[in-house]
Amino acid sequence: MSSRTINLGLLIAVAAVIPIAIVFAIIIIYGVNVPFHDQWALVSFFEKDLNGQLSYRDFWRPHNEHLTPFSILIQFHLAKLTAWNSKYAMLVSLALAVTTYGLLGYLLRSSVNSVMVTNTTESKYTIATSSVFTLTVLIAFAFFSINQWENWLWGWQVQWFIHILGLLLVFSALNLAQRQKKLVHGITFLGAIFGAILTTFSLASGILIWVVAIPMFFMAKHLQKYLIPWLGCFSISFFLTQSLTGRKSESFSQLITQLDFIEFSKFIFAFLASALRPYQALGILLLILSVAAVVVSIVLYKSNLKVVMPWILLGTYIVATGAIISIGRSHYGFIGGGSPRYATLSNIAFICLMVLLFLIIIRLRYSQILLNSIFVIVLLSMAFSSHHAATWIKIRHSQMLLAQHCLKTHSVANDACLQKLFPHVGMLKNWIFVLEHLGYVNLENKIDTYATSQRQNLIGVGESITIEGAVQKSGVFHQDENSLSRKDLNAYGTWIDSDANVGRIDWKLETDKAITSFETIVFEYTTGPSVENLYINILDKNDIPVYKFDLQEARAWTKVEININDLDWDGEGPLSLNVIDNGNGWGQWIAVLQPSFRRAF
Repeated sequence: MSSRTINLGLLIAVAAVIPIAIVFAIIIIYGVNVPFHDQWALVSFFEKDLNGQLSYRDFWRPHNEHLTPFSILIQFHLAKLTAWNSKYAMLVSLALAVTTYGLLGYLLRSSVNSVMVTNTTESKYTIATSSVFTLTVLIAFAFFSINQWENWLWGWQVQWFIHILGLLLVFSALNLAQRQKKLVHGITFLGAIFGAILTTFSLASGILIWVVAIPMFFMAKHLQKYLIPWLGCFSISFFLTQSLTGRKSESFSQLITQLDFIEFSKFIFAFLASALRPYQALGILLLILSVAAVVVSIVLYKSNLKVVMPWILLGTYIVATGAIISIGRSHYGFIGGGSPRYATLSNIAFICLMVLLFLIIIRLRYSQILLNSIFVIVLLSMAFSSHHAATWIKIRHSQMLLAQHCLKTHSVANDACLQKLFPHVGMLKNWIFVLEHLGYVNLENKIDTYATSQRQNLIGVGESITIEGAVQKSGVFHQDENSLSRKDLNAYGTWIDSDANVGRIDWKLETDKAITSFETIVFEYTTGPSVENLYINILDKNDIPVYKFDLQEARAWTKVEININDLDWDGEGPLSLNVIDNGNGWGQWIAVLQPSFRRAF
C-alpha cells in the first residue's frame, strides 16, 4: 500500500491513546496521596513560606548533585493549591510526557516523510502502511511504558519529565529551524535555548545537551550563525551550575579517579536495558546495536544527514547521561542501574534505535515483513516486561497505603511502617504541623511514654565540642531535632548541602560526677546510605581509642549504648566521643546527637 494514504500525524496521535489511558488509570487507581522520601524536602519551603522568609533564590538550592528549580516551583505551588495531594503531581508528570510525545511525534513525522513516497515519480523508497503503523504503536507504548512506574507513581519525579521535555524541545526546535523563513529561525532558536535550560536545570547531566546538540547547527548553513550565541548561553549555564554546585563538581572528579570499571559497566548496561528488563546481556546487545545503527545510518544518509541526525544525537545524549549517572552511583551495581526511574531515559534511547533501524531497512529496501517481525517481537518483549512492572506497582501500592495509614494515625509504635515514607521518622513527626496547615490530614501527636521513662535515667554531657573540616551544628540531611523527644539535644554533622564533605567531631564526655559512676554512654547517630570511611570511636585523655564502634548504615536516628565496662580504659582522665568522616563519595556523611550517660544502680 502506498504511504501516500498514511496520515502520519493522525496515526502518531491515535497510537498513543491506549498507553496514555493505561498510565492515567494506573495513577488514579494505584497512586497514593502521601509524600514519599525526597518529596519531604519540600517541607523546608513550606516552613519558610509560613514564616514569610521564602524567596525564589531558595528554589535554586541544590538537591544532592542536581539543580531542580523548575521541578520545585511546580511542586511547591501545586502543593499549596491541592493541599499537597501527590496525585496532582503525578498527573502533571503525565501531562508533561504527553507534550514531550508530541515533540517526539514531530521528529518522527519529519524523518519518515523525508523517505516516504511522494506524488512525484522520482521517489526511490516505498513504505508499507503496516510498517509505519507498527513503528508508531511501538514508539507510543515504549514512551509511555509502565516500566518507568516509579516515575509515574511518585510526584517528586516531575523533574524527569521536565528533563525529557527540554531534551525533545531542543532537537525539535533545531530541526524545525532548518526551514528557510528567518522569523522561524529566531523563534525556534529561542525555543531550543529554553529547552536546553529546562534540561540543564532538571538533572545534573543536563549540561551535556549544549555540547551534544552542536552538530544540529551544521545541518543547514543559516543555522551556523546561531552557534555563537548558543555557546554563549552554554557558558552562562555552566558558570551557574558550577557556582551553585561547586563542591559537587570536585567530588565528581574524585569519583572518576576512584571508579571501579567493572561496577560502572554493570550499572550502565542495566541503565540501557531498563527500557525492557535490566538484563546485562540485553544492555550489551542494545549498546552494540545502537553503535552499529549509528554507523550504518550515517553511511546510508550521508547526503541527507538531517533525516537521522536528531535520533543519533538523542541516543548519544542518553548514553552519555547514563555514563554520568553510572560514575556517581556505580557502587549500587547492576540492580541500581536497572531502577525503574531510569527507564524514562533509556526509553528514549530505545526509541532512537528503533527509528534508526526503520530508516536503515527502508533505505536498504529489505522486505518490510522483516521490519514488522522485529517490531512485533519487541512489542511482545515490552508486554512481558510490563507484566513484571505491574507486579511491582501492586507491591508499592500496598506499601504506600500502609505507610499512609501510619502517617494518618501518627503511629509511634510502628516506625518501620513510617520509614517507608521517610527514613528519619522523628523529623517526619515534627512536620505534622506543616501537613495540617496545608489541610492534608487532621493528625494528633501521640506521646511515646516508653521513651519518656527511659529518658528519666539519662544525664546529658556538657556542650564541650571541637569540630574540624566540614562539620557544623545541625549538619544533618533531613535533621530530626526531636529524637528521643528532647528538643534540647544538639546535632553536629558533615552534611552541608552535600554528602561529599569531610570532617571530625570530638565531643568531651564530661559531667559533674565521676564517669565510673555511670553504666553506659548513650548517643544517637545517622548516616547516608554508605558508611565507608566513616568512624565512631571513644578516645581517652591521650586521644587513643579505647572503643571502636562497629558503624552500620543508619538512615534514621539510631540509638547506641556503650557499656563503660567494655572500654579498654584505666578509668583515669576524661573521655571523648570521636566521629570521623573521611568519605567524599555519594551518600557518605554522618551526624551525632549530644551524648548522655545512664546511671548505674
